Amino acid sequence: GSSGSGSVPVAATVVVVASVAPSNLSWRVGEQEVRPDSLAELDDRYSHGIGEVTVDLRLLELERDVDLEVSNGVGEVVVRVPPRAAVEVDARVGVGEAVAGNHASTGFNHRLEERLEGEGPTLRLDLSVGIGQIRVER
Repeated sequence: GSSGSGSVPVAATVVVVASVAPSNLSWRVGEQEVRPDSLAELDDRYSHGIGEVTVDLRLLELERDVDLEVSNGVGEVVVRVPPRAAVEVDARVGVGEAVAGNHASTGFNHRLEERLEGEGPTLRLDLSVGIGQIRVER
């Protein structure tokens, strides 16, 4: 009767992920990289399940304020922002780390709110990950 004995850790992991993961999660797995050349190519929201999601906005010219939401269940969320843009970061992590500019926050169910100074319109980032890391980079 040892059948099923190995299933407990998996079930426990799923429960933990479900409890800390963003509610609007998709179950995409692997790597997702988005690199829009223009605002017209940029979606309002990117959702991922397990893996790494990278949104590279360094090529964008911000003509107006932009709101962007990126969520991931397990893994990494990386947002690369235009070098001179003003950026407001609201990052929420279930378990792990959030890094934006020179500030980092690590732990359980924590939030990092940070403003990166810049010029012109503001890029507002609403970022969340269940277990993993959020990085906002120039």
